[in-house]
Amino acid sequence: MPVRRFELRSPEGGADGFGMYLGGAGQSGAASGLAPEALTRPRSKSWRWLIVGLTSCAALGGVAASALLWMLMLPPAPDCKTGSPLAPDMERLFCAQQAARSGELTELLSGLALIETWTPEHPLYKEAQRSVEEWSKGLLIIARQKMNASDLQGAVEIAQRIPKSSSVRADAEAAIATWQGIWRQGEALVAAAQTAMKEQAWGNASEVIRDLGEMSHPYWGNQRARALSEQLLVERKARQQFAEAQKIAQAGKLPDLAKAIAQAGRIDKGSYAWSDAQPVLNQWSDRLLGAAFQLWQEQKFDQAIALTKQVEVNPGRAEMAKDLIQLSEARKLAVSTWTNWVATPQHVISLMEAIAAAKQIKPTSAYYAQAQSSLASWQIQLDGLRQLQLAQMTAGVGTVETLKTAIAQASKVQPGNPRRLQAQTMIAHWHREIERLEDRPLLARARRLATEGTVASLQSAIAQAGQISEGRALRGEAQSLVRDWTRQIQVIEDQPYLNLSRTLARRGRLREAIAAAALVRPNRALYPQARAAIRDWQAELNRFNASPMLPERPTPSPSPALEPPFGSSRSGAIAPGADASSDETKEPKYRLPQAPTRSTPGQPAPSGTLPRPSVPAPIAPESSATPQPESTPKDISGLAEPEAPQVMPPAPPAPPVNVAPPRVVEPPPRVVEPPPRFERPQAAPVREAPPEAAPVRRERPAAMESVPVSPPSEPGPQAMEPESANFTESHS
Repeated sequence: MPVRRFELRSPEGGADGFGMYLGGAGQSGAASGLAPEALTRPRSKSWRWLIVGLTSCAALGGVAASALLWMLMLPPAPDCKTGSPLAPDMERLFCAQQAARSGELTELLSGLALIETWTPEHPLYKEAQRSVEEWSKGLLIIARQKMNASDLQGAVEIAQRIPKSSSVRADAEAAIATWQGIWRQGEALVAAAQTAMKEQAWGNASEVIRDLGEMSHPYWGNQRARALSEQLLVERKARQQFAEAQKIAQAGKLPDLAKAIAQAGRIDKGSYAWSDAQPVLNQWSDRLLGAAFQLWQEQKFDQAIALTKQVEVNPGRAEMAKDLIQLSEARKLAVSTWTNWVATPQHVISLMEAIAAAKQIKPTSAYYAQAQSSLASWQIQLDGLRQLQLAQMTAGVGTVETLKTAIAQASKVQPGNPRRLQAQTMIAHWHREIERLEDRPLLARARRLATEGTVASLQSAIAQAGQISEGRALRGEAQSLVRDWTRQIQVIEDQPYLNLSRTLARRGRLREAIAAAALVRPNRALYPQARAAIRDWQAELNRFNASPMLPERPTPSPSPALEPPFGSSRSGAIAPGADASSDETKEPKYRLPQAPTRSTPGQPAPSGTLPRPSVPAPIAPESSATPQPESTPKDISGLAEPEAPQVMPPAPPAPPVNVAPPRVVEPPPRVVEPPPRFERPQAAPVREAPPEAAPVRRERPAAMESVPVSPPSEPGPQAMEPESANFTESHS
């Protein structure tokens, strides 16, 4: 067979290419009788078909390889989170198995609910039964955990959810029966223990608790037995506290009841003792609340609140106690605003707070009626307070016109308003303020007149102040000033008499001093001073009259330096008005003795008085005429003072002895006087008495009459007898 050769050449005509021989061997291309051009054209078409065939084979091989790979790989897991009821049962079963691996109750129950409707004819039934067995065991474990946690009902419900087709169902039913039996036994023991504790049979309760502790179940044998043991201790302690509270309350007094309630408040609220104590506590609380309400009515709010707080520990009366405390606080605020004087902004605020507190008491409260009654009164008072506050602001200007306007505003508070008395008090005060504003200029003018200090100016001031009529606000102040000014006038008028009397007293002329001081009449300003001075001078005279005279020693002959200190123009006469101690006459000042002096033994004095030894007594000049008493001057201011004689001081110093004035003796007239104490006091001029003062009349004492005195040649001197005088303290 001839061999045919095909060559494939490139279009460019190069030598690259290949040739294919077809036909028998030994035949060349030339032998076939074909031209080269004829052989080249078929080779080009074969090459193209070869490419197409190879490409097709490669594509088919790739598809086959991909199919094989796809068939060898596992399918993707279904998305259980976005599962749908329309998903295939295989996916739903797969998702249920995956969820049940967590062991959660809800997942197990969901898986069982998925396959409970599948029949044995379902293709996945056998696969599902294997999952049901596992899930049932998980449910039984959870049920036992519920039972151990003392949740019998939950355990039974879970165990009953186990399918009947599961082999675990029988175990679940047996467990349920066991659980229910244990539960009934435990409940019976607990009930017996509770009954024993309620009846206070502490021994029986202990035995029952011991039996309960012997149960094998952990809930009853451990938890409930331990809880009952603790309850037994609480019950016994509560009974003791209740017994102590009853013992305290036996006296029935309010403090004892308060202590009993406080003691009972410590009782455990869950014990049987608290239930038994509740009725007794309510009785005690009612008594305390009644007493607290009585204190509230008596406005003893702090005591009422303190007593009511003792009841708050009782739950049965806690609400009533709270209402009474709130009502007491409200009324306390309202009472704090009660005043008869000015109303302050704080009073208004307190009253508003009291109203707000009383409104919070509910209609179901036992004190609702009292709260409503107080609210009505407080609202009226609040209106009155606001009116008074406005009036006070108007009166604060301080003029007569604004005060009258304030009075008109305060008068709007009606008589039925509890603030009526306060309004009337403020109105009266403002009336007095108006009177003060009107009368103050009169007092100011009177004070200006009185500043001169003369009798005429003081009398004018008194007349000016007297224009303030009775009942006016400044009447008391005016009367006080009038009394002061009247006293000043009396002092101006009577001071000369008192000064003159003191001057006379300093000179030893006590009777004249008494007479001058007696010119100050009772109910005068200086009368107490004059009376005290008169009393002192009279006492001094009385002491002098009661004291004995010292014996007189022989005296030397008269000396020209010892002239009579009387200064009378009539020789041998004693001028009653002369003062032996006058500063102008330099006469000796006589002082009364502080204590009586005894007579010297062996030298008795004829008249019972002794002169001071070692000091010669002054001797009056001799005169044959008997001294005559001088007439009493009609005016004290006209009393003339004698000239002072020259007196020689005594040789030896000795304490002074004061004696009464000497008596005049017959010729040779010689006045025997006690040894004087020669002093030189400061001269004090005699102030003249007012012209309206009555003249002082001096009575010549009986001792001043002519008394014969032994001549100097006689061995013993004549003793001077004390004068006696009577004085009455009351002078017209």
